[in-house]
Amino acid sequence: ISGTDRELRLKYYAKAVMMVEPTNFFFNQETACDNEFMNDIEDDNATMECTPSGRELNTGINQIAIKEHQGLNQKIQDNGVSVLCYKQQADDLPDSVFPNNWVSVHDYPELSK
Repeated sequence: ISGTDRELRLKYYAKAVMMVEPTNFFFNQETACDNEFMNDIEDDNATMECTPSGRELNTGINQIAIKEHQGLNQKIQDNGVSVLCYKQQADDLPDSVFPNNWVSVHDYPELSK
């Protein structure tokens, strides 16, 4: 990569990302129809537990989601990008791990004069 190409690529490189930690991860039937990131996964070896609010939680799927989150978090940090982690604030918010909105902030030095 030439110097100019590299500078352009680094200029638009994310310095930080926000991730939501899957502390209570489960399929949400109510929102699955319009959330393309959510899939219902069958697990024949599932161990079910109840959350404090009474929701059944598949601990196997939950543990897989936590491991995947930790691995992705580490991979992002290994590549020099800061990760801001946010924890779910309530048990019945499985959708919180799938933020559907993007926020992008750019420097426009010519506009700040």
